Amino acid sequence: MEWTVEQVEELAPDAASIKAARKLTSPGKWGELGHSDELLWGQCHGSATYDVTVELESVGYKCSCPSRKFPCKHVLALLSLLAGGQVDKATAPAWAADWLAARQQKAAKKAEAAANPAKKKPVDEKARAKRQAARESKVDGGLAMLETVLSDLVRTGLAEAEGRGFRFWNDTARRLVDSQAPTLAGWVRSLGDIPGSGEDWPARLLEQLGRIQLLIDAYRNPTLPEPLRDEVRMHIGFPLPADELARRGTTLTDDWALLGQTREELTNLVVRRTWVQGQQSGRTALVLDFGVAQSPLKPLPTGRVLSAVGTLYPGATQQRIKLQEPTATASLTQRPVSHATFADMLAESSRLRAADPWLLQTAALVSEVRLVPSTFVPESLLPKPLQAKERETKRASVRRKLETPWYAVDRDGRGLPLVGRDWWKLLALVGDGPADLIAEFDGTALTPLAIWPSSPEVAGWCPV
Repeated sequence: MEWTVEQVEELAPDAASIKAARKLTSPGKWGELGHSDELLWGQCHGSATYDVTVELESVGYKCSCPSRKFPCKHVLALLSLLAGGQVDKATAPAWAADWLAARQQKAAKKAEAAANPAKKKPVDEKARAKRQAARESKVDGGLAMLETVLSDLVRTGLAEAEGRGFRFWNDTARRLVDSQAPTLAGWVRSLGDIPGSGEDWPARLLEQLGRIQLLIDAYRNPTLPEPLRDEVRMHIGFPLPADELARRGTTLTDDWALLGQTREELTNLVVRRTWVQGQQSGRTALVLDFGVAQSPLKPLPTGRVLSAVGTLYPGATQQRIKLQEPTATASLTQRPVSHATFADMLAESSRLRAADPWLLQTAALVSEVRLVPSTFVPESLLPKPLQAKERETKRASVRRKLETPWYAVDRDGRGLPLVGRDWWKLLALVGDGPADLIAEFDGTALTPLAIWPSSPEVAGWCPV
């Protein structure tokens, strides 16, 4: 497959690793540099010489350096050189070929074990029940702590939240991580962005606090229907054992396009969301991964297509999926299936949120979208009819309320605000022509992840 620098940087454990890798992206710092269809290798010369190898299909890697970051700066730099077209095809040296052979042998043994479940060691159900009870006890304590925090905040008044700052929410989230409720911790941490963010921030914060309290109540409700109970436990952060997922999940074999990805670091926890779509089924789903900071998560570079078996998690929405080891990989060349308008996308999002009231993000794939800076607020956002003098006043009011300088506007002229950063780079790719937008939707605004421009001068999928 062809790599881009953006895809390489998605693999980085932190921004410091990206910065360090850029200093090594000169062929003069490397020896025995080369690649084949399945392997990339090189020796980085610095304070010492480090052997670096990357299996391109599975994005497995190995570096002889002592770094505790995975992938390290040497792996990132080597992949960046490949993305920049600075690595020629060659015959692999013995040290690289031996590493690849050992890796393939290990993968073959793993596949054989998976094909013969009878040979697996039986699950100790008693030990599992004990671990589950211990975790639920920790979660109960974390939820009780959070409930006290929410009650105190409502009793003393939401105005106090603005003075407490982001650190207050981050500390509360850290305690939830310690209580083994990592998904809920990420939600609580995001509350720190609301106080002081606009005139209506108290209402928005109160809405989120109410939803969290409702989640706590639902978790404690023994009569909750099983599909909704599955969703509640996932929102808190309970893992589903692999054997239970295989038994209760829905299996789909497809070519899964990796469309877009976000990564959030919470204290020592890393949460990665990757949106995928089956090219045969058209099913859009979320791959949710958790890891420890500076430790490796299984690489999932976007802009690729994985031929693999996917298992949809049980629940009311079946939005989350787990992908097995791919049988083949390729670059993404097929335009994803998108909604024609924002109205269609919002209808699908509403259906999912009706089934799961705690759903924070849904996929937003909309075709023929244009980007509009805030100085050009779409007429669709303004009530009609308006007098010319009133229109400018209303336009300014809408800008203040949405609090974002950019909008995405569909073919019907309806717009939704974008969040994140200034989108001039994205506008340079799109121009004044339409593009298919791949984004996350939080119920209010869009976070762009990638685009597929309609212009023939810009080919295919482009990460944001």
